[in-house]
Parts: sequence; C-alpha cells; structure tokens
Amino acid sequence: MTVLFQGNRTFPAGQSESALFPVPAQMQVPGLTVQITMASSSFPVGTTNIDILLSPDNGATFQGNPFSFTSPDDISSIHGSTIPFRFGFAFGAITPNSVKFVVNAPAQFTTAVLVETL
Repeated sequence: MTVLFQGNRTFPAGQSESALFPVPAQMQVPGLTVQITMASSSFPVGTTNIDILLSPDNGATFQGNPFSFTSPDDISSIHGSTIPFRFGFAFGAITPNSVKFVVNAPAQFTTAVLVETL
C-alpha cells in the first residue's frame, strides 16, 4: 500500500478535479487498484459523484469508473455516518503511472481524503 495523497480537501458545489498524483515506479503494475477514502459524514445532502481516473501516459489519457454517493441515504445504509466511504478501481491490463479524481457535488463540503494504491 502506498499513499498518493492524504489531507483535508474542500470541494466546491459542482465539478472539481484533483491534481495529478504520480504512482511510484515500483507500484506501476498491470491491474493496480487505487482506492479513495473520505469521511462519509462530510458529504452534502444529495448525490455526489466521484470518479477515480487512472492514466498510463502521465495524464495524456485516462480510464476511470464513476461512483455515486447519496447522502443521507447511503450513510444510513452503511450503518452510521462516522465510518469512512471507500471506493477502489482497477482496470485490467492498464499500468497506471498517475492518478487523479473528479468530484461533482451538490454543495460545497470539506472532508479528509486518502488516495492510495492497494
């Protein structure tokens, strides 16, 4: 496991994109899983879309998988608002050398974010 980013992040209402995070050379393997973890209690009411994007060419192109989180419905379905929300993505034969994430939120929110390889 390698941490690519860890810290608090404020997401505005609407779409926002992270910086490009390099994947260390020793972690660049086909099928690498990248996971994003956020505090579920911080999500605004409504549907927040999160997309982890993996790039094999230093950010020239990306492949990703979107996920939607609806607050408060998804919070109650995961048995409490204090546990973290985790979402991982791997794409078959792609060997990512960089990663970024995109968040589209109904309202501004701030949360702790952890992006790591598994």
